Amino acid sequence: MVTHEHDEEMSEALEDRVKRASRERRKWDALRRAFDTSRTKQATNYERMKDLEGRKQRLRQVRDSTLLSPQLVLEAVTNMERAGFRVRMAMDAKEALDMVIEEMGDEKLLVKSKTNVSKEIHLTSEMTGMGYEVVETDLGDRIIQIADLPGAHPTGPAAHLDRYDIAKILSEYAGRELEPDPRKLTDFVLEDLSGAIDRSKVGLTGANFVGAEEG
Repeated sequence: MVTHEHDEEMSEALEDRVKRASRERRKWDALRRAFDTSRTKQATNYERMKDLEGRKQRLRQVRDSTLLSPQLVLEAVTNMERAGFRVRMAMDAKEALDMVIEEMGDEKLLVKSKTNVSKEIHLTSEMTGMGYEVVETDLGDRIIQIADLPGAHPTGPAAHLDRYDIAKILSEYAGRELEPDPRKLTDFVLEDLSGAIDRSKVGLTGANFVGAEEG
C-alpha cells in the first residue's frame, strides 16, 4: 500500500532532483558561454598572428629540449642567485610546502597569484589548515575561494558560475547586496584584495618560463 506520506517523500525527492538538474544545467551553460567566448577571442588573435601554429611548435620544441636539461637548470639557478634571488630546490610536494612555511617566518598572511604548481601541492588548503591566512589574488580563484567551491578548470576556475551566481556569493561575503554587473563585481573583488595586499609582507607567484641566460 502506498501511503500519503510516501507520496510526499517521493514528491520531495523528485523536486530535489529537478532543482539539482536545473543548477547543473546553469553550470554547464555558463561553462559553454565562457569557453565559446575564449574560442572567439582565440580565432580573432589567429588573424593577428599568422605564424601562430609555427610559434607554438617552436615553443614545444624549446620546452622539450630544455625542461630536463641539468646544465640549463644550473645556469638559471646561478644567474638567479647573482640577481639576488635565494633559490631552493624541492624534491616533492611536502618539501616544497615546508620551504614555503620556513620562508613565512613569523608572518601568518600569504597573498598569492595564479600558480598551478601551488594547486598541485594543495598549498592553500594545507596552509589554511595550519592556521595561515592565504588570499588568492587571481579573480576566478578568489571567487572560488570565497565560495569554498572546487574550481571548474585550471585556467577558468569560476567559468561555471554566471554573474548572478557570483553576485550572490560576493553579496553574502560583503554583507550587502551587490549588483550582478561584471565590472562592479570585479571592482569589489579588487578593492577587497587591495586591503589584503596592503597588510601582507609575503607574496607568492609562479613562473611558466625562466630565462637561463638572464636568470
